[in-house]
Amino acid sequence: CEVEYGGCQHRCIEDTRDEWCLCDDGFDISHDDWKQCIGKLNFQSVCYGKDYHEDCHTCMNTIGGYTCKCRGGYELDKSTNQTCIDINECRGNRGEDFDQDCHECVNTIGSYTCKCDEYYELDTATNKTCCLGKKGVSYNVDCHNCINTKGSYTCDCDEGYELHPDGISCIGQSTVGGVHYNEDCHECINEDPGYRCICDAGYKEDNAATEGNCIGVNYSVGCHNCINTNGSYRCDCDEGYEFQSGGKSCIGQSTVGGEDYAEDCHTCVNTIGSYTCGCDDGYEL
Repeated sequence: CEVEYGGCQHRCIEDTRDEWCLCDDGFDISHDDWKQCIGKLNFQSVCYGKDYHEDCHTCMNTIGGYTCKCRGGYELDKSTNQTCIDINECRGNRGEDFDQDCHECVNTIGSYTCKCDEYYELDTATNKTCCLGKKGVSYNVDCHNCINTKGSYTCDCDEGYELHPDGISCIGQSTVGGVHYNEDCHECINEDPGYRCICDAGYKEDNAATEGNCIGVNYSVGCHNCINTNGSYRCDCDEGYEFQSGGKSCIGQSTVGGEDYAEDCHTCVNTIGSYTCGCDDGYEL
């Protein structure tokens, strides 16, 4: 043993009668020359036993020892190569080590979660991002397409709608002249789909189409020629007729007692649109 450890790779032991080689822990003496040491692949006592660290997730045998394979959110402790330690994702970069929409990253063992700003809630599907809640609860029911902003949201509106001055809901585009709704619709009310109208006095809504408009109210059957007026109508009467009181229908001209019938008509009898005569005795019509 005094000369080059007796040819032993690790250690040489001797007594008065003999000398032999020993190997360090984790190695066995080679049976080829009894001097070289080879790694001990004793799975029973290392990776399948209790001889590796409890924080080693998956034990992997190496020559003379072992190392570890770590689960997601953990990394190998480089000081020992035999334990798994937590990765603090929150020390990394937003959008790379933790989600872009995680407002405040909170490290947990093996992972992370988020604290969310006002108007947002934690996405329970991942616990790793902040999002707005349900339509009509966390954001306005009239917001067609919700767009996240820092601490709040705004809306992208469908065609025919525009952003409300409050910035968080959509309303029908109120363009004068009927570009976005019928020019005969007095007050446009959004519907899904289309819209409806609130009509001024003397008009009613025409529901013949999804997009409505306002039309004049029905006119009297006694109105010969209906002429629209703002919110109402008047009549143009045929010859021999005159306006009834109110101007909404036509009646026969009252020729009785006037000068609008023949001088040989003894007794004028008014009819609708004309007159006839009652004759004295000895005369006939």
